[in-house]
Amino acid sequence: MNSTLEHLQLFKSLFRGREDVFARRWERWGTDVVGYSPAYADREKQTYLPLTDQVITQHLSGHVVVGVYPLLQDNTSHFVAADFDGTDWLTACQRLVETCKHYGLPGYMERSRSGNGGHVWFFFDSAYSASKSRKIFLHLIKESGNIGEFDKEDSFDRIFPNQDYLSGKGFGNLIALPLQGASMQKQNSMFLDAQTAEPIKDQWEFLSKVHRIGIENLDRLFNQFTQQKQEDREVFSGKKIILTLGTHISTPKQQVSKSLANFLAEELNFFNTEYIVKQRLGLSIFNIPRYFKTIEKDDAHVRIPRGFLDQLIAYFQEHDIDFEIRDQRQKLEAISLTTSVQLFPYQQEALDALKVADQGVL
Repeated sequence: MNSTLEHLQLFKSLFRGREDVFARRWERWGTDVVGYSPAYADREKQTYLPLTDQVITQHLSGHVVVGVYPLLQDNTSHFVAADFDGTDWLTACQRLVETCKHYGLPGYMERSRSGNGGHVWFFFDSAYSASKSRKIFLHLIKESGNIGEFDKEDSFDRIFPNQDYLSGKGFGNLIALPLQGASMQKQNSMFLDAQTAEPIKDQWEFLSKVHRIGIENLDRLFNQFTQQKQEDREVFSGKKIILTLGTHISTPKQQVSKSLANFLAEELNFFNTEYIVKQRLGLSIFNIPRYFKTIEKDDAHVRIPRGFLDQLIAYFQEHDIDFEIRDQRQKLEAISLTTSVQLFPYQQEALDALKVADQGVL
């Protein structure tokens, strides 16, 4: 493929998102503040500029950095892209590519514009439900080991489209388009060989051979993974689970079933409001966790907060799971205490409640 027009048509056919609007990267002069904003056609910010061939050409030539909104107005998308950051981004990308290959889902690795992360792109032959595609690829990201067994699947939020449905208040998350001219001079924003991690020499020839995933294959995997998830939630039929009470609740890792792990992940990962506030303000969310995770584990044991004991017992009883509690908390001798302090009625009520509780915070 040698002609500029052929390159442009190929690019548009692969990285298809909203065409009625696009995002442009900006930098605040004299600071490290950067971001993306919709491109407007007027100063009043009432009308959006469409994503034209001219805009894409400017991106490819390096004059601007363009982001596309992958979630279409009917809540479908033409692709899914998983975004990985951090020191092990390359290994994470390769793991995902290898896992997806077993399911007939070819993934294509791109080093991001900054060079400090990467994307794995999956292209569809037709627009496909974002709700379904996100479930499919979040499942595969977890299977590839890039989401921990005790993490909520949506704690991996760097997948595009980033939402199942448009909220009506925006366009959903954007993703920077690859092959940005200025970044390519630094060998960034380029597709890589999945084995060697080296940039492909002829990017356009490589993209011309990209395989688009069929809708039938996606539907088959969605039904397969949905059924598998339902089976994972069925009653645990293993041996008696041992719960050891100490500073935490500890249980042998080998006794934690998938259904129990899913329950713990859902209940013991707490949303970080700082993350969503900064995300909505367009500020950097780099290294800000989306969830506070209260589950600890090593090779042999899983440890969860001791205050979760009542909920855990209720879960076991509801699912007819046999368990045994071994109390290894340090217990001290009672002491006598006299005081002339007179409590207010509401203070006395709190103290009386504490006396009959096994544990808690006053």
